[in-house]
Amino acid sequence: MSNKTAVKNDSDVTTVFVYGYGSGNSPFFKEARTKKLDPTRWSLLLNDALSCGQKLLLMDGVDPNPVQAEIVTARPVGQMFELQVAVTR
Repeated sequence: MSNKTAVKNDSDVTTVFVYGYGSGNSPFFKEARTKKLDPTRWSLLLNDALSCGQKLLLMDGVDPNPVQAEIVTARPVGQMFELQVAVTR
């Protein structure tokens, strides 16, 4: 994933693939829109609710190495959910 820092426009919003485990430990694979807030904190917009503390793997389809992340905050935004995640390399 690129190392650009986030600015206040949609040009820094990209699509990533999110891998994780949902309720009942069932695995999921979702597509999400993401924006880097800083190098270790990203904002994700998903169709499904997830919980704080959940661990995720994020991939952008370009870099073959997934990025590990943990959900720090989650809130509904209309019919979507915005997640703030802490990224570890």
